[in-house]
Amino acid sequence: MNFMEKLTIRDLVTIGIFTGIIYILMGVVGFGLTIVTPIRVYIETATMSLLTMLPYLVMCRRIAKPGVILIFNVVLGILLMFMGMWYTVPFILVAALISEWLLKVNNGYKSNKLIVFSHILHYVVVNISMIIPFTFFREKYISALRSSKPYANEMIDLYLSVQGQLFVGAITVVFSLVAAYISIKMVNKHFTSVSRH
Repeated sequence: MNFMEKLTIRDLVTIGIFTGIIYILMGVVGFGLTIVTPIRVYIETATMSLLTMLPYLVMCRRIAKPGVILIFNVVLGILLMFMGMWYTVPFILVAALISEWLLKVNNGYKSNKLIVFSHILHYVVVNISMIIPFTFFREKYISALRSSKPYANEMIDLYLSVQGQLFVGAITVVFSLVAAYISIKMVNKHFTSVSRH
């Protein structure tokens, strides 16, 4: 791969479309898990990772140029800011820069494994970023949660617990690996325009 290869307008449109698809899937997960409120906080991020792995992998392999992951995360970060989750943005941008560096050094846009790693890293750092409001404006944030979220107590217990964080991180990695296995099989079988590993 030529690392000086530039993203085209068509590439940017493709990133925008896939970002929209992934954002919608994240919203569907958030809405759908309201029926299992008590366990929602433990499986929400993992379920998002599970459902968004395929479009993320297809996006990266179809465009296969440096900058895809960074631009995807910048656009997603803007959307998350509108949702009030501004504190996640620095974390996902750092994760995106790490992923871009790894993929560039290893010609990674042809590597399913590195793309999968970047996807898992994204969701792991999102989990980590959730401790920010509990750390810097705890009382105000907890009060807002209790007035707006039916699962506030579970969320508070989770993000104030190291064990809870590790548990959610482990579930996220497991769900992501399952999603990666299925997604790679589907990409290699059905998407002939996506280069194979």
